[in-house]
Amino acid sequence: IELGLPVLVLRTRLSPVTVMTDWVKKKQPMPEDTYLLEAAILEEVDGAGKAGVAHIDLEEEGVLELLNAGNRQVTKLAIGLRDDSGETLCAATIDAKLLMRKVWFSTYAQDQVDERCSKQEGDEDLAAARRAEMEASLLIGLDAVNQLADKLIDAFGGQDHVQI
Repeated sequence: IELGLPVLVLRTRLSPVTVMTDWVKKKQPMPEDTYLLEAAILEEVDGAGKAGVAHIDLEEEGVLELLNAGNRQVTKLAIGLRDDSGETLCAATIDAKLLMRKVWFSTYAQDQVDERCSKQEGDEDLAAARRAEMEASLLIGLDAVNQLADKLIDAFGGQDHVQI
């Protein structure tokens, strides 16, 4: 069976590695409402070695020393997304191939779900209420991840579509 479905590889006009390295090394501005978390992989340009950084503020001098030693670049970076009130909506680890790994959501997002579902508390059909809660969680989570992805794609220069 032959399918006529085109496959698009997500590519950006700017190198994610270069942009992520600039965010940490040169303290370049990040997309609006995003911020660095305390985790990154710093890999040598020639691939000879890498260093993982966790539970350390990426703006500390020691991280800059690691980046400069061995001519390293950021190949994986943990990034968070805030809403207008400053509450974290979600966070993810982004790698050099634009893969989002370790996506997680804050309790703030769960509080929004609880608030939406509390109106259904009096429903006699508990299964329907649970289904609604699951749907609300999924929608809020997907919306937050979509917002983060859009901001990152823009920061990496926008999409550059390549058909395979």
